[in-house]
Amino acid sequence: MNGFDTGFGLDTSDLSGTAYNQAAAGNDYTDQFNVLAGAAGPNAGLLWSDAVAGYGTGAFYATDDPFGNTISQSWEFGGFGGDQVDLAARYIAAMCGGAPPGTGFQRGDANGDGSFNIADLIFLLAALFSGGPGGDCGDANDVNDDGNINIADAINGLAALFSGGPTPPDPSPGACGTDPTDDALDCASYIACP
Repeated sequence: MNGFDTGFGLDTSDLSGTAYNQAAAGNDYTDQFNVLAGAAGPNAGLLWSDAVAGYGTGAFYATDDPFGNTISQSWEFGGFGGDQVDLAARYIAAMCGGAPPGTGFQRGDANGDGSFNIADLIFLLAALFSGGPGGDCGDANDVNDDGNINIADAINGLAALFSGGPTPPDPSPGACGTDPTDDALDCASYIACP
């Protein structure tokens, strides 16, 4: 399968060439469909195509209010040969207009109040050295996104706030999102993102 950037907030172009494991052998002529704008608005974009024949097999519709965004595809999700968790997260974000429920956070917001400031670094240092609570979102505490929570995170945060250091990596402060880095940290709870 080949993925495409729909131009409306859902991009699978980096997934081009992903294998599809068809559940039943046979003629695929029923898998073909054309992307057409509908009564809910003109914003329709090709999402998937057959890698060999080139015909469309998936579309994303970013519809006008009061309608909801729609993904239409002619293949079973379970047959997707790539990272199904990543694809599901992309679909949920496109459908909901944000990070998948319960997985969004802002890096650097250690105390979970929805902002990145000195209070976060005091919270982090207290957790590291004074027996303070560590919070429920390890990813938010990992300011430098190295997969560890340690003094380097506090130093990076202080540099970002006070000496022109780089902003924490995505999802950077002020933008809710998921962690693009595969590490052992997770985010069990973070209420500052919807």
